[in-house]
Amino acid sequence: MRSEACILAVVLVPLLATPLALGEKAPTSFLVYEVISFGGLEDDCLYGCYLFVQVVDGNSSRLSVNVTFAKGDLVRVRDYIFVRPREAASLLLAVDRENWSAYANGVHVGRLPFYGLEPGEPAISLATATGVVTFAAVNATLIAVADRNYVRILVGNLTRDLPTLEYWPGLIDLLNALGVERLELYSAMFDRHVSLLFDLASGILCSMQVRNYSESPVTILKLLGVEGNFVSLQLFKASADRPPVALSKEAPVDPPERTLRIARFVPI
Repeated sequence: MRSEACILAVVLVPLLATPLALGEKAPTSFLVYEVISFGGLEDDCLYGCYLFVQVVDGNSSRLSVNVTFAKGDLVRVRDYIFVRPREAASLLLAVDRENWSAYANGVHVGRLPFYGLEPGEPAISLATATGVVTFAAVNATLIAVADRNYVRILVGNLTRDLPTLEYWPGLIDLLNALGVERLELYSAMFDRHVSLLFDLASGILCSMQVRNYSESPVTILKLLGVEGNFVSLQLFKASADRPPVALSKEAPVDPPERTLRIARFVPI
C-alpha cells in the first residue's frame, strides 16, 4: 500500500496545475477532465476515465496540443478513494489558434473546445449523436481555500429565474447580496491533511443551448478510444494559491492491523 500511495501522489500532482491561460509563451500546465460516457462504453470505464490536455509547443498562430485519455482503477488510501490510471492513449494535435480547428496527422478532426474560450462563450460539456448541449459561459474565476475537507465555492454564473433555485436555500439571498444575475456553483473535496484536490463537481445551472454537432470533440475522443454516443466532460481545477504537493507530504497510510493472539489459559 505504501508504494500505491507514492504512485497516487505522482498521478495527482498534475491535477493541481492551475487552469491554463494562453499567452505568447507555450504553457506546460495540464487541463484535466473527467470523462463519463454512456451508450457503447464498456464497464471498465466506470472506475474513472480522464482526459489530460496540455499545450506542448506553439506560436501566435498554431499550437501543438497533446491529448491523453486514461482509464483508471479505484485505489483506497486511508478513508480516501482515488483513481489510478492503468492504461492510456495519446494524440498530438495541431490547433489553429484563430478558429481552434484541430488536425491529427494533417486530417481535420473538428474544433478543439478545451482551449480558446472567450468570456461569454459557452463551454462544450455534453456531446450527443444529434447535437451538442452547452452549459454556462466559463468567465468566472474559481476560488478555493483548502482549509477543511469540504469546500463549497460560489462564483458567477447562475441565472436567478430558474425553478431549480428553490432547491438551493439561501442562494437567491446570495445573488442579491453579490448584486449579480448569474452564479456558478462548485463543490470541491480536499484531503484535509495535505490539501490534495481529489474531486471537484461543477453544478452550472442555466438555460441550455444546442450548437452545431461538428463543433463537438467527439471525433477527437473516438481517436483516443472513447466510444459511445453520449460523452460528458467535467473539468478539474485547483486554486492558484496552493502549490503542488511534494511527495513527502502524501497522506499517511493506515498501519497494518495488529494480529490478535489468543490468550493462554492458566488453570487455577
